[in-house]
Amino acid sequence: FALFAVLFVWQLPHFLAIALYLREDYRRAGIRVLPITHGDLATKACLVVYAALPLSGSGEHTCPHTGERYALRGDTLRCG
Repeated sequence: FALFAVLFVWQLPHFLAIALYLREDYRRAGIRVLPITHGDLATKACLVVYAALPLSGSGEHTCPHTGERYALRGDTLRCG
């Protein structure tokens, strides 16, 4: 489970960072990635959100009102 969690959390922010760095190569190849379709600012916003999302759940197991906090977080941390 731990390996799956690490790969799941790491994969999208890593891909977005690479896509920002190599956006001109993707553009020349005709591959549509987020920096090309939505711009750098939107990609950076998603990168920050997806990188911070795993940290936002830390310590939730100690809070008796996790359902409300998770619902609120789901509404406020949307990206896309």
